[in-house]
Amino acid sequence: DTNVETTDEDSDSDDASNVLAPLESLQTKVKSTQQSFQSAADEGFGTKAKNAANSCSVGDIIVPLCSNLAQRQLLANRGIYPGVEYKVVELSASTCSIGEDEPMKELVATVKGLSSPTQVQALIQPAYPLRDHLERSDWPVSVTLDEVPLWLSRSTYIAGNALGTAALSSFFLVVAAFFSFFLRIVSVPTPSMLPSLSPGSVVLVTRSIPIGPFKPR
Repeated sequence: DTNVETTDEDSDSDDASNVLAPLESLQTKVKSTQQSFQSAADEGFGTKAKNAANSCSVGDIIVPLCSNLAQRQLLANRGIYPGVEYKVVELSASTCSIGEDEPMKELVATVKGLSSPTQVQALIQPAYPLRDHLERSDWPVSVTLDEVPLWLSRSTYIAGNALGTAALSSFFLVVAAFFSFFLRIVSVPTPSMLPSLSPGSVVLVTRSIPIGPFKPR
């Protein structure tokens, strides 16, 4: 009897774990999403987004953005694809002191705190595998951070995509609701409306709103 009771308790415990595991996973994802949106809100959206090139560190995930088609192609030829997440492998700062012909180059852990005339070179590589035609044998590639108009942090990029997708989805829902409630495309099935309409004719039917001035007479 003791063995049977123990087996039942273990079975109940396993069932509880199977139920709680998806809930805990969902809770973790929700919390992660909230943190991403909060981080993105602090950094700004769209044209007001902070340039991650001014604050990135080694190990950060950053995303290059460029709207100029010619510049996009030049960057892509070097393995820098706008919209792709890159991991910062190395940062080096070049400074030119008075009386020196060539700039001094030193490795740095972060861009924060560097003086404004400093030029920062970064070694970057994709944070995830790319399609075969985009892969290169010379990862990581080198880029001067100033060469790209805007670098976004990963959280800002993900949050921006999420908001854009939500806005586009809302637009299509509004359009679908409009056509569903106010407009309807129908085909005339019978010759009952001859000679005005023939069978098979397609007409656009507008639905009136039986409220106030829109109420049909």
